[in-house]
Amino acid sequence: MRADWPEFRGPRGDGKVSVPGDTKPIGLPLRWSETNNIKWKTEIPYRGWSTPVVMGGQVWLTTATVEGHDVFAICLDKDSGKILFNEKVFHSDNPEPLGNGASMNCYATPSPVIEAGRVYVHFGSAGTACLDTKTGKTLWKRADLPCRHYRGPSASPVLFENLLLVTFDGADLQYTAALDKQTGATVWKTNRSVVWNDENVPGPMAKDGDLRKSHGTPLIATVGGKPQLISVGAKASYGYDPRTGHELWRVEYNDWSSAPRPLFDQGLAFIVTGLTKKEL
Repeated sequence: MRADWPEFRGPRGDGKVSVPGDTKPIGLPLRWSETNNIKWKTEIPYRGWSTPVVMGGQVWLTTATVEGHDVFAICLDKDSGKILFNEKVFHSDNPEPLGNGASMNCYATPSPVIEAGRVYVHFGSAGTACLDTKTGKTLWKRADLPCRHYRGPSASPVLFENLLLVTFDGADLQYTAALDKQTGATVWKTNRSVVWNDENVPGPMAKDGDLRKSHGTPLIATVGGKPQLISVGAKASYGYDPRTGHELWRVEYNDWSSAPRPLFDQGLAFIVTGLTKKEL
């Protein structure tokens, strides 16, 4: 592939890739097997559901021990598949159990995001870190952003200007935070503003907090010449000013557990709102 793949769902967050000025088809293969269209194959230790990011001849991804005690950032050479770095980023003596979500998730699901010289990895409340892509060494880390994920972290981080945007839609807390990408310091933090009314809803999903959870990665869009963060949560989707965290709009619904990333085209946002709980 001739283009970088810097974040979850690619350069524009929509799963598409193109090279400016390149008129030749990218020519991606449509079929694979153990011998067909495979340039190299490298075994990755432990367990990770994050998608890789690609830049500067490197492929970065995350992985974690099955029990979640240790999480790692791994870098491979794009041309050979050789593992260049395998860095343990965080350790936890008592990781939050995945519960019955163990079959649906793991401890390394959010995808990294990369820019020249730096890669950012996110493991939900277990921690967020920035690594030097030349040395693999950690430049900063945060492990103090709380959230009871209940079924594990899912939303991937997003880079915007000098900020790293991280999303927490847990069973107890629901918010978006912007970290200074140079230092990791919190620049702003905005709680979800929807009013919950699930306290008296019968069933284990309401009791355990499932109806307040969402899993989607937000999208930066340009609306009227201005940047906007489109973010899908449980019971509502939001538009935020990514520079300040100010809520610009909110659309409510009765759904929860949304996972797909929003799409934006010709002034319209396309959102999958998730599962429906009719009692809400």
